[in-house]
Amino acid sequence: IFKLKHLKSLKLNYLRLVERLPEDIGHLECLEELSLLITNIKHLPDSIYMFKHRKSLKLRLCLLLEKLPENLGLLKHLEELALSCTNVKHLPDSICMLKHLKYLELYHCSLLEKLPHDLGRLEHLEELHLSKAEIKHLPGSICMLKSLKYLKIYDCSLHEKLPEDLG
Repeated sequence: IFKLKHLKSLKLNYLRLVERLPEDIGHLECLEELSLLITNIKHLPDSIYMFKHRKSLKLRLCLLLEKLPENLGLLKHLEELALSCTNVKHLPDSICMLKHLKYLELYHCSLLEKLPHDLGRLEHLEELHLSKAEIKHLPGSICMLKSLKYLKIYDCSLHEKLPEDLG
């Protein structure tokens, strides 16, 4: 598969036997979308940051995935990040460096309790889905998301009211 230099989209769905991605996945230089659905992936290889054109990273129903790499912010062109139904406990602060991120999906992340403090630095974020997450409060910087069009929060564990400056 790694000889497919011009591959733009890779979807690995319903592969429960797959526990890890090969380290040399970074050789897929033109890959724009990586989608994993119902896999037993436990972590992402470091070579995932070699993708120069990565626009979409979807990790859905990857129940063994508990941690994202701290240097996630190196995916400079990432526009879409979906982490639904994972066991990710926290988002790395470097996520706030994703200047082109438009879509962030954290649906049903039952172990995710907080968002990065500087979330407001995601200046192009248009959609934020937090439904059925265990997030206790929203950072005040969420009010700085000037491009935000859709904020979905239902069946969430918010212990505090929404920030007053929201909207």
